Amino acid sequence: MMDEKELQQGFITLNNLAKAEYHKSLEQLQTDPTNTIDPSLQVGRLIGVMMKEPFAEPQDLPFPSTFTAAYRGWNLLGRERFDDPRVKASWQYQLLQQLAAAEGFGNDSYSLADVAHLERGFFGYLGRSVAGYICGDPKIRGEVEKAVDDTRKAGFNISLQSPEAAVGTGGMILGAALIQHAPILGFVGAPVIAGLVLVVYRIGVDAFCEWMQQYQVDAESAR
Repeated sequence: MMDEKELQQGFITLNNLAKAEYHKSLEQLQTDPTNTIDPSLQVGRLIGVMMKEPFAEPQDLPFPSTFTAAYRGWNLLGRERFDDPRVKASWQYQLLQQLAAAEGFGNDSYSLADVAHLERGFFGYLGRSVAGYICGDPKIRGEVEKAVDDTRKAGFNISLQSPEAAVGTGGMILGAALIQHAPILGFVGAPVIAGLVLVVYRIGVDAFCEWMQQYQVDAESAR
C-alpha cells in the first residue's frame, strides 16, 4: 500500500515532468489564464507519457503542440522494443499486458500500444479501465465521491499549494480510495496515482466517468 511519503514524491515527479513537457508547473497549468488547453487533458497526457516511456523516444518539438501545448513528442518504437527483457521487467509493460488482455488484444501489448500510439491514447486505456471499476457500481462510485468530498474538506488544493504540500492536506484520501477500488492501479507508480488524484479531484467523479465513456483511444481520434 502506498504511503503519504510515496504519494508526495509522486506529485514532485509529476510536477517535474510537467515542467519538462509543458514548461509549466502543475499549478501553472491549472491557474494560468493564458492556457487554452484543458488542464485535465494535459495531466492525463503526463500519465500517458509515463506509461509510454519505456517504449518510446522523446523528441523536442520546434513549436508546442496545438493539441496539448507539449514541447516534446514521444515516438513509439517497434515491436522488438517490447521483447527487450529489461522492458518486460518494467511496471509499464506489466500494466500494458493487463490492459491488452482486458481490451481484447490477448497478450499482445504492442498491438494495444500501436493503436493508442499517442500519449493521450495510453492514458485513455488506463482511464477507461479505472472508470470501469469505479463508475458502474453505485456503491463504489459513492465511496469515491465521498473521498473527493473528504479530500476537499481536508484542504487539498493544488492551485494554491505546491505539490509537496498536497499530500498532507488530503491527497492521500482520494489516492487510497482509487487504489482500493481499481485493482489495475496496483501495477502503476506513485506519479500515476498523483495524476489520477489531480484529474478526479479537479473535475469530480461524474465528469471523469462521462469523459472516459466518450474518450477515444486510437491515434487519429485523439488528435
